[in-house]
Amino acid sequence: MNRTDPPGPPNEAFGRNHIAEMRRDLVGFCDRLWREYGDVVHFRLGPFPCYQFIHPEHIQEVFVRKAKSFHKPARLKQVFGRFEGNGLVVSDGELWSRQHRLVQPAFQTARLHSYASVITECVGRMLDGWKEETVVDFSAEMRRLTLRIVTRTLFSTAVDDEVDQIGEAVDAIQRWSMREMNRVLATPRWLPLFGQPKARRAIAFIDRLVRRIIRERRASKMRADDLLGRLLDAVDNEGDRKRVTDHQVRDELVTLLLAGHETSAAALIWAGWLLARHADVQKPVANQVRAVLGNRPPGYADLPQLVEVEQALKEAMRLYPPVYFLSRQVAETVEIAGYELPPLSQVYMNPFLTQRDPRWFPEQEKFDPLRFTPGKEEQLPPCAWFPFGAGPRACIGRGFAMMEGVLVLA
Repeated sequence: MNRTDPPGPPNEAFGRNHIAEMRRDLVGFCDRLWREYGDVVHFRLGPFPCYQFIHPEHIQEVFVRKAKSFHKPARLKQVFGRFEGNGLVVSDGELWSRQHRLVQPAFQTARLHSYASVITECVGRMLDGWKEETVVDFSAEMRRLTLRIVTRTLFSTAVDDEVDQIGEAVDAIQRWSMREMNRVLATPRWLPLFGQPKARRAIAFIDRLVRRIIRERRASKMRADDLLGRLLDAVDNEGDRKRVTDHQVRDELVTLLLAGHETSAAALIWAGWLLARHADVQKPVANQVRAVLGNRPPGYADLPQLVEVEQALKEAMRLYPPVYFLSRQVAETVEIAGYELPPLSQVYMNPFLTQRDPRWFPEQEKFDPLRFTPGKEEQLPPCAWFPFGAGPRACIGRGFAMMEGVLVLA
Protein backbone atom coordinates (compact mmCIF):
# COMPACT_ATOMS: atom_id res chain seq x y z
CA MET A 1 0.00 0.00 0.00
CA ASN A 2 1.34 3.43 -0.98
CA ARG A 3 1.13 5.80 2.01
CA THR A 4 2.14 8.83 -0.05
CA ASP A 5 -0.46 10.92 -1.85
CA PRO A 6 -1.09 10.56 -5.59
CA PRO A 7 0.04 13.44 -7.81
CA GLY A 8 -2.13 16.54 -7.88
CA PRO A 9 -2.33 20.32 -8.20
CA PRO A 10 -0.99 22.78 -5.60
CA ASN A 11 -3.48 23.72 -2.90
CA GLU A 12 -3.85 27.41 -2.19
CA ALA A 13 -5.63 28.67 0.93
CA PHE A 14 -7.07 25.24 1.83
CA GLY A 15 -8.14 24.59 -1.75
CA ARG A 16 -10.10 27.79 -2.34
CA ASN A 17 -8.52 27.94 -5.80
CA HIS A 18 -10.06 24.54 -6.61
CA ILE A 19 -13.49 25.53 -5.28
CA ALA A 20 -13.51 28.63 -7.49
CA GLU A 21 -12.57 26.58 -10.56
CA MET A 22 -15.16 23.90 -9.79
CA ARG A 23 -17.86 26.56 -9.55
CA ARG A 24 -16.97 27.94 -12.96
CA ASP A 25 -16.70 24.61 -14.78
CA LEU A 26 -16.86 21.37 -12.80
CA VAL A 27 -16.30 19.03 -15.75
CA GLY A 28 -13.54 21.25 -17.10
CA PHE A 29 -11.79 21.19 -13.71
CA CYS A 30 -11.98 17.39 -13.52
CA ASP A 31 -10.82 17.06 -17.12
CA ARG A 32 -7.80 19.30 -16.49
CA LEU A 33 -6.78 17.25 -13.45
CA TRP A 34 -7.05 14.03 -15.46
CA ARG A 35 -5.00 15.33 -18.37
CA GLU A 36 -2.30 16.89 -16.18
CA TYR A 37 -1.97 14.26 -13.44
CA GLY A 38 -3.47 11.01 -14.71
CA ASP A 39 -6.11 8.49 -13.61
CA VAL A 40 -5.58 9.09 -9.87
CA VAL A 41 -5.40 12.67 -8.59
CA HIS A 42 -5.14 14.11 -5.07
CA PHE A 43 -6.10 17.63 -3.97
CA ARG A 44 -7.71 19.31 -0.97
CA LEU A 45 -10.98 21.13 -0.38
CA GLY A 46 -10.79 22.82 2.99
CA PRO A 47 -9.73 20.25 5.60
CA PHE A 48 -10.65 17.25 3.46
CA PRO A 49 -8.30 15.28 1.20
CA CYS A 50 -9.96 14.58 -2.15
CA TYR A 51 -9.26 11.89 -4.74
CA GLN A 52 -10.40 11.71 -8.34
CA PHE A 53 -10.57 8.31 -10.08
CA ILE A 54 -11.08 7.99 -13.83
CA HIS A 55 -9.98 4.42 -14.65
CA PRO A 56 -12.84 1.85 -14.70
CA GLU A 57 -10.86 -0.56 -12.51
CA HIS A 58 -10.55 2.02 -9.72
CA ILE A 59 -14.20 3.03 -10.05
CA GLN A 60 -15.19 -0.62 -9.68
CA GLU A 61 -13.11 -0.80 -6.51
CA VAL A 62 -15.06 2.10 -5.03
CA PHE A 63 -18.55 1.11 -6.18
CA VAL A 64 -18.38 -2.69 -6.13
CA ARG A 65 -15.45 -4.48 -4.52
CA LYS A 66 -14.99 -2.15 -1.55
CA ALA A 67 -18.40 -0.48 -1.44
CA LYS A 68 -18.78 -1.08 2.32
CA SER A 69 -15.87 1.29 2.98
CA PHE A 70 -17.77 4.24 1.51
CA HIS A 71 -20.83 6.31 2.42
CA LYS A 72 -22.73 9.06 0.68
CA PRO A 73 -20.89 12.35 1.39
CA ALA A 74 -21.99 14.40 4.37
CA ARG A 75 -22.32 17.49 2.18
CA LEU A 76 -24.68 15.67 -0.20
CA LYS A 77 -26.82 14.52 2.72
CA GLN A 78 -26.87 18.03 4.13
CA VAL A 79 -27.97 19.63 0.88
CA PHE A 80 -30.26 16.98 -0.62
CA GLY A 81 -31.70 16.23 2.81
CA ARG A 82 -33.38 19.64 2.72
CA PHE A 83 -35.93 18.30 0.25
CA GLU A 84 -35.44 14.50 0.16
CA GLY A 85 -35.29 13.96 3.92
CA ASN A 86 -33.83 10.51 4.55
CA GLY A 87 -34.85 9.04 1.21
CA LEU A 88 -33.07 6.23 -0.60
CA VAL A 89 -30.54 8.49 -2.35
CA VAL A 90 -29.06 10.03 0.82
CA SER A 91 -29.47 7.30 3.44
CA ASP A 92 -26.76 4.83 4.43
CA GLY A 93 -26.23 1.63 6.39
CA GLU A 94 -29.11 -0.34 7.83
CA LEU A 95 -31.66 2.42 7.12
CA TRP A 96 -30.76 2.28 3.42
CA SER A 97 -30.97 -1.53 3.42
CA ARG A 98 -34.51 -1.45 4.85
CA GLN A 99 -35.61 1.25 2.42
CA HIS A 100 -34.10 -0.64 -0.51
CA ARG A 101 -36.03 -3.80 0.43
CA LEU A 102 -39.28 -1.80 0.55
CA VAL A 103 -38.80 -0.02 -2.77
CA GLN A 104 -37.14 -2.80 -4.80
CA PRO A 105 -40.34 -4.77 -5.61
CA ALA A 106 -41.72 -1.79 -7.55
CA PHE A 107 -38.85 -2.13 -10.03
CA GLN A 108 -38.75 -5.89 -10.46
CA THR A 109 -39.11 -7.31 -13.96
CA ALA A 110 -42.58 -8.63 -13.21
CA ARG A 111 -43.80 -5.07 -12.59
CA LEU A 112 -42.29 -3.53 -15.71
CA HIS A 113 -44.85 -5.18 -18.01
CA SER A 114 -47.70 -3.23 -16.43
CA TYR A 115 -45.73 0.02 -16.55
CA ALA A 116 -45.09 -0.31 -20.29
CA SER A 117 -48.72 0.24 -21.26
CA VAL A 118 -48.90 3.38 -19.11
CA ILE A 119 -45.73 4.73 -20.74
CA THR A 120 -47.00 4.22 -24.28
CA GLU A 121 -50.37 5.75 -23.36
CA CYS A 122 -48.61 8.87 -22.03
CA VAL A 123 -46.46 9.10 -25.16
CA GLY A 124 -49.52 8.70 -27.38
CA ARG A 125 -51.29 11.58 -25.64
CA MET A 126 -48.21 13.75 -26.09
CA LEU A 127 -47.88 12.92 -29.80
CA ASP A 128 -51.58 13.61 -30.36
CA GLY A 129 -50.83 17.17 -29.34
CA TRP A 130 -48.07 17.53 -31.92
CA LYS A 131 -49.17 18.75 -35.34
CA GLU A 132 -47.25 18.11 -38.52
CA GLU A 133 -44.60 20.69 -39.31
CA THR A 134 -45.05 22.32 -35.92
CA VAL A 135 -41.98 23.21 -33.87
CA VAL A 136 -42.10 21.81 -30.33
CA ASP A 137 -39.87 22.51 -27.35
CA PHE A 138 -38.48 18.98 -27.09
CA SER A 139 -36.78 19.61 -23.75
CA ALA A 140 -39.99 20.85 -22.12
CA GLU A 141 -42.03 18.06 -23.71
CA MET A 142 -39.72 15.34 -22.37
CA ARG A 143 -39.80 16.81 -18.86
CA ARG A 144 -43.59 16.92 -18.87
CA LEU A 145 -43.75 13.40 -20.28
CA THR A 146 -41.40 11.77 -17.77
CA LEU A 147 -43.19 13.53 -14.91
CA ARG A 148 -46.54 12.14 -16.08
CA ILE A 149 -45.00 8.69 -16.44
CA VAL A 150 -43.39 8.55 -12.99
CA THR A 151 -46.54 9.74 -11.18
CA ARG A 152 -48.83 7.44 -13.15
CA THR A 153 -46.67 4.31 -12.86
CA LEU A 154 -45.35 4.58 -9.31
CA PHE A 155 -48.13 6.54 -7.58
CA SER A 156 -51.19 5.82 -9.82
CA THR A 157 -51.79 9.57 -9.74
CA ALA A 158 -52.40 11.99 -12.61
CA VAL A 159 -50.88 15.45 -12.15
CA ASP A 160 -51.53 16.82 -15.64
CA ASP A 161 -52.90 20.13 -14.35
CA GLU A 162 -49.76 20.72 -12.28
CA VAL A 163 -47.07 19.40 -14.61
CA ASP A 164 -45.60 22.80 -15.48
CA GLN A 165 -45.69 23.98 -11.87
CA ILE A 166 -43.95 20.80 -10.71
CA GLY A 167 -41.34 21.16 -13.44
CA GLU A 168 -40.59 24.74 -12.39
CA ALA A 169 -40.26 23.66 -8.75
CA VAL A 170 -37.90 20.80 -9.65
CA ASP A 171 -35.77 23.17 -11.73
CA ALA A 172 -35.58 25.69 -8.86
CA ILE A 173 -34.60 22.94 -6.39
CA GLN A 174 -31.89 21.62 -8.70
CA ARG A 175 -30.40 25.07 -9.28
CA TRP A 176 -30.38 25.75 -5.55
CA SER A 177 -28.84 22.37 -4.70
CA MET A 178 -26.02 22.86 -7.23
CA ARG A 179 -25.22 26.28 -5.75
CA GLU A 180 -25.24 24.80 -2.26
CA MET A 181 -22.95 21.92 -3.24
CA ASN A 182 -20.43 24.47 -4.50
CA ARG A 183 -20.44 26.61 -1.37
CA VAL A 184 -17.53 26.50 1.06
CA LEU A 185 -20.10 26.03 3.84
CA ALA A 186 -23.56 24.70 3.03
CA THR A 187 -26.64 26.19 4.67
CA PRO A 188 -27.34 24.03 7.76
CA ARG A 189 -30.50 21.93 7.52
CA TRP A 190 -31.94 23.56 10.66
CA LEU A 191 -31.53 27.09 9.27
CA PRO A 192 -34.54 28.42 7.29
CA LEU A 193 -33.79 29.33 3.69
CA PHE A 194 -34.00 33.07 4.24
CA GLY A 195 -32.77 35.02 1.24
CA GLN A 196 -33.57 32.10 -1.07
CA PRO A 197 -37.34 32.47 -1.48
CA LYS A 198 -37.60 30.65 -4.83
CA ALA A 199 -35.95 27.50 -3.48
CA ARG A 200 -37.96 27.72 -0.26
CA ARG A 201 -41.24 27.98 -2.15
CA ALA A 202 -40.27 25.16 -4.51
CA ILE A 203 -39.40 22.77 -1.67
CA ALA A 204 -42.62 23.67 0.14
CA PHE A 205 -44.68 23.09 -3.02
CA ILE A 206 -43.20 19.63 -3.67
CA ASP A 207 -43.72 18.73 -0.01
CA ARG A 208 -47.39 19.77 -0.12
CA LEU A 209 -47.94 17.92 -3.39
CA VAL A 210 -46.51 14.62 -2.13
CA ARG A 211 -48.27 14.82 1.23
CA ARG A 212 -51.55 15.50 -0.61
CA ILE A 213 -51.02 12.42 -2.78
CA ILE A 214 -50.48 10.33 0.38
CA ARG A 215 -53.59 11.77 2.10
CA GLU A 216 -55.78 11.22 -0.95
CA ARG A 217 -54.61 7.62 -1.30
CA ARG A 218 -55.33 6.85 2.36
CA ALA A 219 -58.75 8.52 2.14
CA SER A 220 -59.68 6.68 -1.06
CA LYS A 221 -59.00 3.23 0.43
CA MET A 222 -57.72 2.27 -3.05
CA ARG A 223 -55.62 -0.92 -3.07
CA ALA A 224 -53.43 -0.20 -6.09
CA ASP A 225 -50.43 -2.49 -6.48
CA ASP A 226 -47.99 0.37 -7.06
CA LEU A 227 -45.02 1.76 -5.15
CA LEU A 228 -47.16 4.11 -3.08
CA GLY A 229 -49.52 1.30 -2.12
CA ARG A 230 -46.63 -0.97 -1.15
CA LEU A 231 -45.05 1.73 1.01
CA LEU A 232 -48.30 2.56 2.77
CA ASP A 233 -48.93 -1.11 3.48
CA ALA A 234 -45.34 -1.93 4.35
CA VAL A 235 -44.48 -3.44 7.69
CA ASP A 236 -40.89 -3.31 8.82
CA ASN A 237 -40.07 -6.88 9.84
CA GLU A 238 -37.27 -5.76 12.13
CA GLY A 239 -37.27 -3.94 15.44
CA ASP A 240 -40.72 -2.98 16.76
CA ARG A 241 -42.51 -4.01 13.52
CA LYS A 242 -44.27 -0.63 13.24
CA ARG A 243 -45.75 0.48 9.98
CA VAL A 244 -43.68 2.82 7.86
CA THR A 245 -44.69 6.36 8.80
CA ASP A 246 -46.23 8.81 6.34
CA HIS A 247 -43.11 10.94 6.77
CA GLN A 248 -40.92 8.07 5.59
CA VAL A 249 -43.26 7.48 2.66
CA ARG A 250 -43.04 11.20 1.85
CA ASP A 251 -39.21 11.05 1.76
CA GLU A 252 -39.21 8.09 -0.64
CA LEU A 253 -41.82 9.60 -2.96
CA VAL A 254 -40.00 12.94 -3.17
CA THR A 255 -36.72 11.12 -3.88
CA LEU A 256 -38.19 8.99 -6.67
CA LEU A 257 -40.25 11.86 -8.09
CA LEU A 258 -37.17 14.04 -8.51
CA ALA A 259 -34.68 11.33 -9.50
CA GLY A 260 -37.02 9.40 -11.78
CA HIS A 261 -38.31 12.46 -13.58
CA GLU A 262 -35.35 14.71 -14.36
CA THR A 263 -32.69 12.11 -15.15
CA SER A 264 -34.98 10.21 -17.53
CA ALA A 265 -35.91 13.46 -19.24
CA ALA A 266 -32.24 14.40 -19.64
CA ALA A 267 -31.42 11.03 -21.24
CA LEU A 268 -34.30 11.39 -23.71
CA ILE A 269 -33.49 15.02 -24.55
CA TRP A 270 -29.89 14.19 -25.45
CA ALA A 271 -30.89 11.03 -27.33
CA GLY A 272 -33.46 12.95 -29.37
CA TRP A 273 -30.98 15.75 -30.10
CA LEU A 274 -28.26 13.32 -31.20
CA LEU A 275 -30.61 11.34 -33.45
CA ALA A 276 -31.89 14.59 -34.99
CA ARG A 277 -28.32 15.65 -35.80
CA HIS A 278 -27.26 12.29 -37.25
CA ALA A 279 -29.57 11.21 -40.05
CA ASP A 280 -27.21 8.32 -40.84
CA VAL A 281 -28.02 6.87 -37.40
CA GLN A 282 -31.65 7.95 -37.23
CA LYS A 283 -32.61 6.23 -40.49
CA PRO A 284 -31.71 2.61 -39.57
CA VAL A 285 -33.18 3.09 -36.09
CA ALA A 286 -36.44 4.35 -37.59
CA ASN A 287 -36.46 1.53 -40.14
CA GLN A 288 -36.14 -1.03 -37.37
CA VAL A 289 -39.01 0.56 -35.45
CA ARG A 290 -41.22 0.43 -38.57
CA ALA A 291 -40.23 -3.16 -39.28
CA VAL A 292 -41.03 -4.29 -35.74
CA LEU A 293 -44.13 -2.19 -35.04
CA GLY A 294 -45.68 -1.13 -38.32
CA ASN A 295 -48.15 1.57 -37.26
CA ARG A 296 -48.93 0.31 -33.77
CA PRO A 297 -47.40 1.63 -30.54
CA PRO A 298 -44.61 -0.41 -28.91
CA GLY A 299 -45.22 -2.73 -25.99
CA TYR A 300 -43.15 -4.56 -23.42
CA ALA A 301 -42.92 -7.68 -25.63
CA ASP A 302 -41.29 -5.63 -28.39
CA LEU A 303 -38.29 -4.54 -26.33
CA PRO A 304 -35.98 -7.45 -27.32
CA GLN A 305 -36.47 -6.56 -30.99
CA LEU A 306 -35.84 -2.82 -30.60
CA VAL A 307 -32.11 -3.36 -30.15
CA GLU A 308 -30.99 -0.42 -32.30
CA VAL A 309 -33.18 1.95 -30.28
CA GLU A 310 -31.59 0.66 -27.07
CA GLN A 311 -28.09 1.02 -28.53
CA ALA A 312 -28.81 4.64 -29.52
CA LEU A 313 -30.07 5.39 -26.00
CA LYS A 314 -26.98 3.82 -24.41
CA GLU A 315 -24.67 5.77 -26.70
CA ALA A 316 -26.49 9.00 -25.87
CA MET A 317 -26.00 8.28 -22.17
CA ARG A 318 -22.35 7.56 -22.83
CA LEU A 319 -21.80 10.98 -24.36
CA TYR A 320 -24.17 12.87 -22.06
CA PRO A 321 -24.78 10.92 -18.84
CA PRO A 322 -27.74 12.40 -16.94
CA VAL A 323 -25.67 12.24 -13.73
CA TYR A 324 -22.19 13.28 -14.81
CA PHE A 325 -20.50 13.58 -11.41
CA LEU A 326 -20.58 11.04 -8.56
CA SER A 327 -19.00 11.22 -5.12
CA ARG A 328 -18.43 9.11 -2.02
CA GLN A 329 -16.99 9.70 1.43
CA VAL A 330 -14.52 7.24 2.94
CA ALA A 331 -16.04 5.58 6.02
CA GLU A 332 -12.95 3.62 7.04
CA THR A 333 -9.33 3.47 5.90
CA VAL A 334 -9.30 1.76 2.52
CA GLU A 335 -6.85 1.10 -0.29
CA ILE A 336 -7.86 2.18 -3.79
CA ALA A 337 -5.52 2.09 -6.80
CA GLY A 338 -2.66 1.23 -4.42
CA TYR A 339 -3.15 4.36 -2.28
CA GLU A 340 -4.37 4.54 1.31
CA LEU A 341 -7.43 6.76 1.69
CA PRO A 342 -8.12 7.99 5.25
CA PRO A 343 -11.62 8.31 6.75
CA LEU A 344 -13.61 11.42 5.73
CA SER A 345 -11.71 11.65 2.44
CA GLN A 346 -13.87 12.70 -0.52
CA VAL A 347 -13.81 10.51 -3.63
CA TYR A 348 -14.93 11.79 -7.04
CA MET A 349 -15.84 9.86 -10.20
CA ASN A 350 -16.91 11.47 -13.46
CA PRO A 351 -18.91 9.35 -15.94
CA PHE A 352 -18.68 12.17 -18.49
CA LEU A 353 -14.90 11.73 -18.66
CA THR A 354 -14.56 7.98 -18.16
CA GLN A 355 -17.16 7.34 -20.86
CA ARG A 356 -15.21 9.54 -23.28
CA ASP A 357 -11.88 7.86 -22.60
CA PRO A 358 -10.38 6.84 -25.98
CA ARG A 359 -8.83 3.77 -24.36
CA TRP A 360 -12.31 2.23 -24.18
CA PHE A 361 -14.17 4.29 -26.78
CA PRO A 362 -12.13 5.06 -29.92
CA GLU A 363 -13.27 8.25 -31.70
CA GLN A 364 -14.76 9.12 -28.35
CA GLU A 365 -16.64 12.23 -29.51
CA LYS A 366 -18.48 10.36 -32.27
CA PHE A 367 -22.11 9.33 -31.80
CA ASP A 368 -21.87 5.65 -32.69
CA PRO A 369 -24.54 3.33 -31.22
CA LEU A 370 -22.74 0.32 -32.78
CA ARG A 371 -20.41 0.43 -29.77
CA PHE A 372 -23.21 -1.33 -27.88
CA THR A 373 -23.89 -4.17 -30.29
CA PRO A 374 -23.79 -7.66 -28.71
CA GLY A 375 -20.20 -8.74 -28.37
CA LYS A 376 -18.73 -5.24 -28.44
CA GLU A 377 -20.47 -4.11 -25.26
CA GLU A 378 -19.25 -7.19 -23.38
CA GLN A 379 -15.65 -6.29 -24.26
CA LEU A 380 -15.84 -3.03 -22.31
CA PRO A 381 -14.19 -3.07 -18.86
CA PRO A 382 -16.69 -3.06 -15.98
CA CYS A 383 -17.51 0.56 -15.08
CA ALA A 384 -16.28 1.97 -18.39
CA TRP A 385 -19.98 2.81 -18.96
CA PHE A 386 -21.79 3.58 -15.71
CA PRO A 387 -24.53 6.21 -16.13
CA PHE A 388 -26.54 4.39 -13.43
CA GLY A 389 -23.61 3.98 -11.05
CA ALA A 390 -22.58 0.44 -10.10
CA GLY A 391 -22.57 -2.00 -7.22
CA PRO A 392 -25.11 -2.16 -4.39
CA ARG A 393 -25.85 1.59 -4.64
CA ALA A 394 -26.50 1.56 -8.39
CA CYS A 395 -29.73 3.27 -9.48
CA ILE A 396 -32.62 1.13 -8.27
CA GLY A 397 -34.72 2.16 -11.27
CA ARG A 398 -32.21 1.24 -14.00
CA GLY A 399 -34.47 -1.37 -15.64
CA PHE A 400 -37.44 0.98 -15.52
CA ALA A 401 -35.41 3.86 -17.01
CA MET A 402 -34.07 1.76 -19.89
CA MET A 403 -37.52 0.41 -20.70
CA GLU A 404 -39.01 3.90 -20.56
CA GLY A 405 -36.29 5.34 -22.77
CA VAL A 406 -36.60 2.67 -25.46
CA LEU A 407 -40.41 2.83 -25.56
CA VAL A 408 -40.49 6.64 -25.71
CA LEU A 409 -37.83 6.85 -28.45
CA ALA A 410 -39.52 4.11 -30.48
